[in-house]
Amino acid sequence: MDKEEYLETQQKVVLFANMVKDLPLKEFIELADRADAIGPIMDPTLWRNGHENLDIIRRLAGKLRSFQVEAVNVLEESKHVKV
Repeated sequence: MDKEEYLETQQKVVLFANMVKDLPLKEFIELADRADAIGPIMDPTLWRNGHENLDIIRRLAGKLRSFQVEAVNVLEESKHVKV
C-alpha cells in the first residue's frame, strides 16, 4: 500500500463512519424483526419469497449497528477527525 492508497483508505473509513452514524439502524432492525415475526401469519407467500433477503439485510444491519455504536463513540472522542 502506497501513501496515496493509505490516505484514500483513511478518508473512506472516516467518511463511512460519518455516513453510518445517523442511520436509524436500531429502528430498522426492530421493524425487520417485527416483519419477520408477523409475515408468516399476515402473508405467508410474500414472507416465504422475501424472508431470505430480509434475513441477509437484517444480518448486515446488525453488523453495521455494531460498527455504528463504535463509530459514534470514536467520533465523539475525536472531534478533530474530519473528512
